[in-house]
Amino acid sequence: MFWPVGPLTPLSQPLTPSYWSLEFMPRNCQSRGSESTKSSRNFFVISQIMKIHVITLISCVTFVSFTAARSETGPPAWSAKPDREITISMVPAKMAYDTTLLRVRPGAKVKLNLKNPDDLEHNLVLIKNDPEDPQGERFAAQCIELGAKGPKLAWTPDSPRVLAKSGMVGPKKEHKMFFKAPSEPGDYPYLCTFPGHSKLMRGILKVGSSDPIFSNLSYKVYAGEFRKIPDFRQLTPIKTGNAEWIDVRTLIGGEDGRAILWEGTFEVRTGGEWQFYLGSDDGAELIIDGKGVARNGGNYFFQVRKAKVRLEPGIHTMRLAYFEGGGPEALSLVADLKGAEDMIFTPDITAKTGARRAWAGPKIVKLRKPDEALVFRTFLRGRSSRSIAVAYPGKVNINWSADSMNLDQLWRGDFVNAASNWNTRGGGSHIAGKDTVSPTGGMVLQVLESIDDPWIDYSVGSSRYEKDRGPEESKELINYGIPHPDYEFKGYELDANRFPTFCYTFKGVEVEDHYCPTTLDGIEALKRTLVIRGNLPPNTHFLAGVKGDFSKLPDGSYKINELMAVRIEGATPLIRSSEARMVKPPARKTEPVKETRKELLVPVKGDQTIIVTYRWMNAGQLDQ
Repeated sequence: MFWPVGPLTPLSQPLTPSYWSLEFMPRNCQSRGSESTKSSRNFFVISQIMKIHVITLISCVTFVSFTAARSETGPPAWSAKPDREITISMVPAKMAYDTTLLRVRPGAKVKLNLKNPDDLEHNLVLIKNDPEDPQGERFAAQCIELGAKGPKLAWTPDSPRVLAKSGMVGPKKEHKMFFKAPSEPGDYPYLCTFPGHSKLMRGILKVGSSDPIFSNLSYKVYAGEFRKIPDFRQLTPIKTGNAEWIDVRTLIGGEDGRAILWEGTFEVRTGGEWQFYLGSDDGAELIIDGKGVARNGGNYFFQVRKAKVRLEPGIHTMRLAYFEGGGPEALSLVADLKGAEDMIFTPDITAKTGARRAWAGPKIVKLRKPDEALVFRTFLRGRSSRSIAVAYPGKVNINWSADSMNLDQLWRGDFVNAASNWNTRGGGSHIAGKDTVSPTGGMVLQVLESIDDPWIDYSVGSSRYEKDRGPEESKELINYGIPHPDYEFKGYELDANRFPTFCYTFKGVEVEDHYCPTTLDGIEALKRTLVIRGNLPPNTHFLAGVKGDFSKLPDGSYKINELMAVRIEGATPLIRSSEARMVKPPARKTEPVKETRKELLVPVKGDQTIIVTYRWMNAGQLDQ
């Protein structure tokens, strides 16, 4: 007997005459004219249909079984009332968790919200600690050995070390996982086991006393351009609140130009001489009981300061200041005492452990020859996308923007930290030196019909994201830089010492912009030569400085800020207050910004040479 054809048709489409085509039949059955051939043909067709249905049925059973395996257990009965709820997010384009330390009590019922705003899929696997494999590297190798089975198993082997696992969390997805913390106190690693991710994506679940170390802790977040710890009394916060502990990433979320002040009290259970470890990128300052303990003063990559403080049992006050000038942000604060449990103030504990990610490739880009400059085309975080960084002999450095045709930044000391270009998916370089100043930052030349006309810093275009659905006004706004119609960038020429001369045209007139390091009274300075080869339209002005004090100094220079002064030769500058527009490089989801500021302008007519000298006020003032 045969299965009836009708009831056995759970296919995505009804049977069509194509199912009866002779194409299903062997070539020797495709002749016509005999009853045996017809009988064979009918038998073959029916058998093929049965085969299709059997395969379909098996596939459905397999799919149901696979689905059941992926969701074999639902949320536990206590899921609505966990002892601890924690959120961990993957850092987009960084191959990292935003939290590298979790603290829970033994046996605690934990709800973990796992968010993945990244463009890659990730997971989180919590494992038992193994003294022979404290970082989980051997376990990660076992995950890779799964080979072709890896995707089906979410790259998690059937191992007695596995305490909890999330499964793979796709891009822009979230997942909730529930687990009970181990009953034995200790440090338990967690990591992403997708091949190649575990080296960077890892952290520690610390099981022990998780009582908040702070009895109260408040924070204030400030926005601005910071080169050192600011005087917070002169600033107005953009955000305030209370927190359980000190977590810089939660508060600023990758934004540059931020400063944070935490103030609160914490309890010391064991008295003694505590060793504090303060690590930060960029600057941080720790004050306990009104006395300075440790300080990272400037615009640096991650550095650690150590200091010992004698603390008696009881309540103590803490004040921690931090600023992020540009590039990656990081803040780590830990204290230890022999015979006592560590005091951990931040999710990041690498100030003590030193276990920051292993770097591949160079960290600091350096000069190849001591008497030659080095031109480095890169993306500096928070700056124009067409940045051209130049390191000069004498450790004087600049960032020149091919968007504004102007000097964007200058700093002294080390050049650029480009490690993120080798260790993340293009996270961008950041300044490795100190005493950074942004003297201009806007389009270099502009015709002002009236002295009250606003300066336009950047040429910006915008559109709505065409792939978004819904009304036009609901689509995501995207801003982007567009070529300014008055300018055309011609590139740069290198002299014998590889010093670049940047070339462009303004309204058809050729302009050359050259820089050369020098010293004034033994202090670093930079001489800029601007050559205009042709007549310019009336009322053309050169933007020589913005947001400065611009008080005139005895040597004829103008003070920009406490770090730097500028002197103009070949023309007479003027100072004005104005509302500038488009004052930040264009960025996605960012509305154009206006800004009221002071400006140092130089009227220019053309066929002239202007000398601009930028000099630091004195040596090492930032560290005082």
